[in-house]
Amino acid sequence: MISWVMSLYIFSGLLMLLGVYFTIRYRPYCTLKSPERELAMELHRKQLLDESMSDDAKLQLDSYLSQTKKYSIWQFIILISVIPHILISIGELNALSFPPYLLSILCVLPLIVIRPYMLPFCYRTFPASILWKFNDEYLEKLNVYHKKRYGKQLDITESNIYTNQEFSLKIFSFYRSISNFGVVLHLFLDVFFVLNRSLILN
Repeated sequence: MISWVMSLYIFSGLLMLLGVYFTIRYRPYCTLKSPERELAMELHRKQLLDESMSDDAKLQLDSYLSQTKKYSIWQFIILISVIPHILISIGELNALSFPPYLLSILCVLPLIVIRPYMLPFCYRTFPASILWKFNDEYLEKLNVYHKKRYGKQLDITESNIYTNQEFSLKIFSFYRSISNFGVVLHLFLDVFFVLNRSLILN
């Protein structure tokens, strides 16, 4: 393998590993477990409606929004690093002829094929998560969850929004779990393959 290709392969692998770590550490606030999820959504709704909040509440909301953006950034880093890494592994390691490698590649595919509109409203892909504001869209969804939380009747449109968002949470759980599994499996196979090759050459 050419030296620069090997360097790119190792560097992209390290980025993938870091990406998995940080996408486990950080999560979009609307995908957290209850009751933290409800608290985060209520705080964000208050901010968008310019309602008064304590300094502690503002700091807590900033933490939730920051984690959401960090997740988006690291998910993007996984995406841009996984593509060259897999292309090199296919070309150099003949990965497609080895079923576990093929499985790992299939598990990573959701990173590429699942569209942002299929995922929860608070998750925006990078760089959109940094460059643009989606306040109106956020508020629409947050108002629906606010009404649902306090037992208010939802109209047909609101009910559809709620149903779609709950389904998106399931898609997100699959998307996050299967893609991270695929990345970790791929990197494990990389290490195994390199060690195995070294033992054979020795």
